Amino acid sequence: MPKVLLVEDNEVNRDMLSRRLQRRGYEVFFAVNGAEGISKTLSDKPDIVLIDIDLSEMNGWEATQQIKANPQSKNVPVIALTADAMAGDSKKALAAGCDDYVTKPIDLPRLLEKIEVLLKETKSQRQEPITIPQDSRSQHALLTLLRHELCTPMNAIIGYSEMLLDELKSHQDSTLFRDLKKIYACGTQLLTLANVILDPAQLQVKQLYTPVRRTTAQSHSADWLLNIDTFGSTIRLELLTPLSTIIGYCEMLLEEASVEFIPDLDRIHTAAQHLLSMVNDIVNLSGQQLQAIDANRLDTPHMMMDSLTATSLVQNAATIIHALSEESPWAGVPMGGTLLVVDDNETNCDLLERQLERQGYTVTTATNGPLALEMLQGMSYDLILLDIIMPGMNGFEVLQKIKRHENWRHIPVIVLSALDEIDSVIRCVEMGAEDYIPKPFKPVLLRAKIATCLEKKRLRDQQTLTLAQRSIAEATPIPMLLSRLFDGAILYANATAGSIFGLPIKELLNRHTQDFYFDPTERQNVLDALSKDESIQCRELQCQRADGTPFWVTASLQPLTFNGEASVLYALCDITDRKQAEDSLRLAEEKYRSIFENAPLGIYQSTPDRYFIGINSAMARIYGYDSSAAMMEAVTQIDYQIYVDPNSRDEFRRLLEKQGEVMGFECQAYRQDGDIIWVSESVREVRDSSGRLLYYEGIVEDVTQRKLVISALKHQVKDLQIEIDQSKRTRQVDQMTQPDYFQRLKTEAENLRFQDDDKQRLEPKVLLVEDNEMNRDMLSRRLQRSGYEVVIAVDGVEGVSKAASENPDLVLMDMSLPVIDGWEATQQLKANPQTRNIPVIALTAHAMAGDHETALAAGCDDYDTKPIDLPRLLKKIKTLLEKAKSAASAG
Repeated sequence: MPKVLLVEDNEVNRDMLSRRLQRRGYEVFFAVNGAEGISKTLSDKPDIVLIDIDLSEMNGWEATQQIKANPQSKNVPVIALTADAMAGDSKKALAAGCDDYVTKPIDLPRLLEKIEVLLKETKSQRQEPITIPQDSRSQHALLTLLRHELCTPMNAIIGYSEMLLDELKSHQDSTLFRDLKKIYACGTQLLTLANVILDPAQLQVKQLYTPVRRTTAQSHSADWLLNIDTFGSTIRLELLTPLSTIIGYCEMLLEEASVEFIPDLDRIHTAAQHLLSMVNDIVNLSGQQLQAIDANRLDTPHMMMDSLTATSLVQNAATIIHALSEESPWAGVPMGGTLLVVDDNETNCDLLERQLERQGYTVTTATNGPLALEMLQGMSYDLILLDIIMPGMNGFEVLQKIKRHENWRHIPVIVLSALDEIDSVIRCVEMGAEDYIPKPFKPVLLRAKIATCLEKKRLRDQQTLTLAQRSIAEATPIPMLLSRLFDGAILYANATAGSIFGLPIKELLNRHTQDFYFDPTERQNVLDALSKDESIQCRELQCQRADGTPFWVTASLQPLTFNGEASVLYALCDITDRKQAEDSLRLAEEKYRSIFENAPLGIYQSTPDRYFIGINSAMARIYGYDSSAAMMEAVTQIDYQIYVDPNSRDEFRRLLEKQGEVMGFECQAYRQDGDIIWVSESVREVRDSSGRLLYYEGIVEDVTQRKLVISALKHQVKDLQIEIDQSKRTRQVDQMTQPDYFQRLKTEAENLRFQDDDKQRLEPKVLLVEDNEMNRDMLSRRLQRSGYEVVIAVDGVEGVSKAASENPDLVLMDMSLPVIDGWEATQQLKANPQTRNIPVIALTAHAMAGDHETALAAGCDDYDTKPIDLPRLLKKIKTLLEKAKSAASAG
């Protein structure tokens, strides 16, 4: 599928043209300006470029010139797209380096014809790739080591800038975000250039060295050293431009950025300076790496690499990353797990740790192999990320020790590898590694690889758990069965199940569950619930053994899928002895109930918080109810529905709590019809063995007639006492109504009112109805600093509701609100008697003619425009609050 790079800054045009090209079998990717078009031409290697001439930042003419000036992209055909079909544009396009020219609106058949012609010409001109000689092992080893050294700071630049961009994704219009995107783009460009420059095939094409027959290690080194100067100049020439851009933007941002971004910006700047130092001293670095290569170790996997294989690997990784970025299957999957990162480079460790923690993992780092093995001794990890090339104990040795250890071999290991270490990766996989992640770590690829490994581990753990569960099921004393849902055929039974049904396991597996239900109706009820995929918990069922003997079980049933069939898992508990005990208890309770119901006195039981839990018939008759059930239903609060005098009720409860029982306590009580009777009540507490109060038991007797006789004898004494009490109250009233006493009360009341008024004046309450989060935050904080209490509402409906519930002194109402807008919300406030007197100031971003009249017509008391002039707004608020206060005082 040919790859087309479409450089177009108009989103509608990009979408239209890309979809039409994709339907014709082309793979299309985008750039939105000239600079990004140049970068993607170098990094993504399209087969053809369609470039709009009228681009922002860098126009299409200039971008085409740079594409054609670069040896790596000069052979990529470019078709210019322009909306200006002016005379001379065709010559101008060809002069800039374009291979052809098409005007807008696009004539698709004509464009497709031009694309096919250029693709055929390019294909015919393409030379066969130059293969690397078989005797170039030292060259491969040198390039591998150099790539490893140069890519480490590049990875840091890309990783830290990517994290900062993620943190700033809500501020994409900021200068910081735009500058960081440029840093990220240059970092990616550096990595691409490094992979291209350090490709042996590319070096041969550019004739930077001459392959020689190696006779000795010394002559081989000498031949390379003759060409290192040219080699170093090429690297500096290619890398210094994007590297200088990164350093320049970093230095500028370190002066301007907020303090929270400084640490990561400093890390990017440090990595760029380190890379610059290596690039400027690349000749010495190359010589040192070449001298460090041991000719006797050239066959080790991390020193061997086929450049063509590497190129294929790069393209494959790029395809994976692109696909995952389009739609990641792990985007909505919750992350979790404890990971160990093993890498000798502290920058890589820090970067990877932070990327993983942002994805929800708990991360520990080790900077060398022995430390990693020591950490495995003291802690359990779900996954290990292991770098291959480390000093001392390398990744192969660490991996070997992990996979040979009894307690560690099950931990999945992902190898961290540069893209040119494919042989090392293969060796690690053969040794037991789960997967590998190429550097630099693309977050979406990192997430997918780790999630896949953890899912595999989870499935292995689940399989182990299933085997363990089967062993537990066999050993458990609880009978367990597994049967098909549709016909009840028993598929599995443990030994305990065989015992409870009185059959050997082999015979039980030839039976059906319906053979053991005592009541067929009960089985149908169970089957109906299971057919709806409903589980059954602790249901009592009567079953029968193989010989027909009935018995009772508590059954828990769970529908599930077993071997692709709808099945049911049974867990049973024999409760036959308990059911027999319950039958005996039921007979005893029936005897007690007969005595309870036929007693001549009222008998009851009540809870500690005074609710009836039992009443006999005599009790109901005393209080005028037709039955015990009627009184239980009607009386829900004994203290207030039964007792007439609250003091008597409180005294009764005090005595009961103090003594644990009360005998013969007399008080007045209400009957159902409202009549008042006298009762004598005896109550005792019932507690359990630990002393915890369970309930009260009481006996009630109607003593109204006796109390009436006593009341008649005391009536005259009571009347006399009333007269005495009235005389006392008269004297007390005379004393209380003295002028000086009332004056003191009035003075104190006035002082309290003035204190409340002062307090209200100190913190007036303002309701801010605003749906924009930044506007709410900015204005509420400025109002609070000015001495106002601020209440927030985010739409018109919530504004109307909070105005009624919060009773604010003033409302600031944005007019452009969701649900209902500010005009309608204001009208509802002014129509409500509860809120109509609250002043409302309209806030709007549209200072249009007539808006002020519209606001006043809606009921607003004043009007202000955005952006807010705070002094002006505070003045309006103060004026309306004083007006409202004056109106309240007058009223």
